Amino acid sequence: MLSLRRARPYALVFAAVAAVVGLVAAALLLLLGRLDVTADAGSRESLTLRAGADLALAARLPLAPDPVAQDDTVREVIGAAVPDSVNASVTSSVWAEMPFGPPIDEQDALVVTTDGLAGAARIVTGREAATPDEASMQADAAARLGLGPGAEVTLGGRTVVIVGTWLVDDPQAPEWLGDERMTRGAGPEIGPFALDDPDWGTFADARPRVQWVAVPASEDVTVGGLEEILRSWPLLRSRLAAAGVPTDGLSTPGAFTGTAQAVTADVERMRAITPVAVVLLLAATVITLVELARYLTARRITEHALLWARGRSALAAARAGAVEGGVAAAGGAILGALVAAAVTAALPSVFGSIASPAVAASAACVLVVITAAAHAVCAARASGPPMRTVARGRLRRAISPAATLVVALAAGIAVWQLRLYGSPVIRDANGAPGVDPVAAAAPALALVAGVLLLLLALPLVARSVERGAGRRRVTNLLATRAVARAPSQLAAVVAVLAVATGTVVTAAAYTRTWDVAFTQTSAVRAGAPVQVVAGRGGFTPDDVDRVARAPGVSAVFPVQGAPLQLSDGSGALVAADVSALDAVPAAAMTLVDPAELMAAVRVDPGGPEVPVGVQEIRMTTTVSGLTAAPAFDLVLLDDHGVLRRIPGSVDAAAVDGGAEGTVVATFPVGSSATDAARHVVALDVAFGEDAVVGDEARVGPPTFVAGPSGSPPLFAETEWAARVGDILVPPDPQPDGGFLARPGVTDVRVAPVEEPAGLAEPPVAISDALAEQYGLTVGDRLSFGIERVARYTGVVTAIAPAIPSAAEPVALLVDLTVLQLDALRAPRGVVAPSSLWVDADDPQAAALAIREVVAPGAGIVTADPAATRRIVGASVVVLWTVAAVTALLAVATMVAVAGGVRRSRRSELATLRALGLGASAQGSIRAQEWLLVIGAGVAVGLAAGAAVALLTIPELARAAVPDDALGRGMALLVDGRTGTVAILLLIGASLGVTLGAVARTRRDARSPGRAEDVG
Repeated sequence: MLSLRRARPYALVFAAVAAVVGLVAAALLLLLGRLDVTADAGSRESLTLRAGADLALAARLPLAPDPVAQDDTVREVIGAAVPDSVNASVTSSVWAEMPFGPPIDEQDALVVTTDGLAGAARIVTGREAATPDEASMQADAAARLGLGPGAEVTLGGRTVVIVGTWLVDDPQAPEWLGDERMTRGAGPEIGPFALDDPDWGTFADARPRVQWVAVPASEDVTVGGLEEILRSWPLLRSRLAAAGVPTDGLSTPGAFTGTAQAVTADVERMRAITPVAVVLLLAATVITLVELARYLTARRITEHALLWARGRSALAAARAGAVEGGVAAAGGAILGALVAAAVTAALPSVFGSIASPAVAASAACVLVVITAAAHAVCAARASGPPMRTVARGRLRRAISPAATLVVALAAGIAVWQLRLYGSPVIRDANGAPGVDPVAAAAPALALVAGVLLLLLALPLVARSVERGAGRRRVTNLLATRAVARAPSQLAAVVAVLAVATGTVVTAAAYTRTWDVAFTQTSAVRAGAPVQVVAGRGGFTPDDVDRVARAPGVSAVFPVQGAPLQLSDGSGALVAADVSALDAVPAAAMTLVDPAELMAAVRVDPGGPEVPVGVQEIRMTTTVSGLTAAPAFDLVLLDDHGVLRRIPGSVDAAAVDGGAEGTVVATFPVGSSATDAARHVVALDVAFGEDAVVGDEARVGPPTFVAGPSGSPPLFAETEWAARVGDILVPPDPQPDGGFLARPGVTDVRVAPVEEPAGLAEPPVAISDALAEQYGLTVGDRLSFGIERVARYTGVVTAIAPAIPSAAEPVALLVDLTVLQLDALRAPRGVVAPSSLWVDADDPQAAALAIREVVAPGAGIVTADPAATRRIVGASVVVLWTVAAVTALLAVATMVAVAGGVRRSRRSELATLRALGLGASAQGSIRAQEWLLVIGAGVAVGLAAGAAVALLTIPELARAAVPDDALGRGMALLVDGRTGTVAILLLIGASLGVTLGAVARTRRDARSPGRAEDVG
């Protein structure tokens, strides 16, 4: 009670301590909550461009003898592996592979149950199967086989009647896992066929399996839920075994864990900034709390001296001070937590719930301990026996450099580690991303160390200023002398202002550096406003057409990406038609010059161009020595890189028994879906079995016309030659453009005689990283290969900082035409493009439209990924929030120090008045003192902040940049406008405190009696 009564007159000071701790505690809780809300919202947004297996968890097992018990147990295990917060729905279905009967005996059939289709598929023709001898069939598969209601098929030795056909309602639905057997009827098995409650034992060699699919509700997804799934789902096998479920044959085809890993990787990038924020905030808070403790001690100096004279020891004073300070800080922490809880309850969509309580509680405990320690030390120093001035000065000089050295050493280690790693985000032995706390704290430690080091030099600078002020007015001399020999309180103001200013500089540098790097690397990685990546199998021309017709799409360009094989290394190969470079986003043009690359790697496709407006091409040739007319396909390559094979409708006249005859093939070329010029690059000729009569057959040179007979001739100046065919039975080219074929021939490809320039040694553009690795310059030759495809010797015609769409810094760009024409001239097929570059005015809207027309397994990325930007961009909010809080703490420290200085220097007022310095002059002295302090604090902060930016910001920003390898050369930039405004606001607030201090000094100088009582 006695201690409480003694503390009551200083309630405002203790309230200030509680307010500081409460402000920091509330700010940390709300900030962490806001980060969680942002991360959760970004996670849910990132799911909008995903479909199929990317949104599902799945497990497959052989069907057990007791299906009901198996289903119940597996559902229970899956439910335990998926957190309740995710709110996943679990469905199960049974299907089996079994032999398919005549006329296709070499393939299996896929059979599913009608229960597995209930509510998710619709009947197209006929009806559902209702008896054991009936089946319905996937409509696309039925159309390809010419089957329909009434047809009979043999499944596992049993004959069933097809009574209907069906299609799934939503091929993109995650329940189908993107399985094209179910969504398109495409796959190695025939079908699928749907039977009503089949008895699998009645089908010969049936292999029934059951599949469980858990689909997390996208609207309920949280980062915490994703992390829990990543921890628990890999344990599915062991949990099933523990539940007594045999796990032989277990497979998990769902890809939701991959989705979760991608999202949580972005969250880890954002979290890399948290240690920086916490350390910066704690540094400013510690200085503020220490100064409040000093101010309180200065006000209670008489009380401490009196209690010491009455016998209270320094230890007892320290205990009392620790209790008082600790209680005030603890109360502030509790109050801050309550305020944060009230704010989160009122604005749950903004701040969510109380997040990361362990981090906030740890920070609050640190602040309480520091506050208690500061009050204990200050009370003990005021209550103990007086130290000799010289000894006390020596002690202070010994402690300050030592503490600075320790902080500087820690900062040096952290900065070295950050620059060594290149980013605070590292990967563990399993490849999972994580934050290295030492590297992440490097900017904050460097800032604090820089401030402390500069503060050591401040007295020397101040004394130099003092000597220079001696030649000016007396008020200037007194002001500079007071600052040069300032008490520790003014040094603390310089420190806290420097930390606040340095934090603003750090935030401004990080904001601009990250924003530009994120925008550039995202645009380079996508290569176009929208990039569509095939799940498997590549894109067909029909796929290209569907994407081209999607709303908001301006143009579509096929692109082939593949691992690049070099003599003693690897990288990324990008093969794109040069016209695709027109789609490179403007944000990438600081790293990529599309015009330069187009001119450097262009290879014309050659071959005659199809005139605009031609819808049909007729080819005529003569044949002899054939039992039947061959089939013809016209191969077109347009200027967007789309390669199309147009089957011809053959009209054979008198082709029988080997006699000479005329064959006419009509090709409905239509119009280009991409509005690009089209070139005829090949004519494929396919022969039937035993087509050649005798020793050889002859096919004459092709002639072409546009439209029906009698139309103007096409491609009259083009010479043709048989280039490739069967490896074992090659064709024999003839001078007139025809060829001879021997028995056993199956395929021959006829192409223009003239080869495009650059096909033998294709021009290539390489990245700076590839050029540096192998010491290459423009004009050098480079041997490179594509795995399982071909090997080339190219000529380096351009070197660029980065290659669009390449996922690695070591990369090469070649015209897609080279790969296509090379494949057409070799006995191998053309590899389907692995991705599409899509030009669009509104990439996000176009991406959503594309999602509806491509396969569920296809990935879609945009040049400015909104979800990723939202998640990792929260780091910018973190730094600016910390900058704002440190500025408030700086102002609070100034207010506390101003009060302490006012009381400690009240004896000067009468002396200065006696020397002829009135209230106005004394106010001017105090104003100059504070202006010098503010100027010193801002200058130190600017210098320390600049050093931190140079040493750490590019590495720190790299943590929040996807595909950070592309940004290794990112430049340090500063958001000068926002930073300048923030520093001016800080200076303005500091000047406001200064005006208040000056006004009080003038008032005290006018009333000496009142000045004796201030406190």
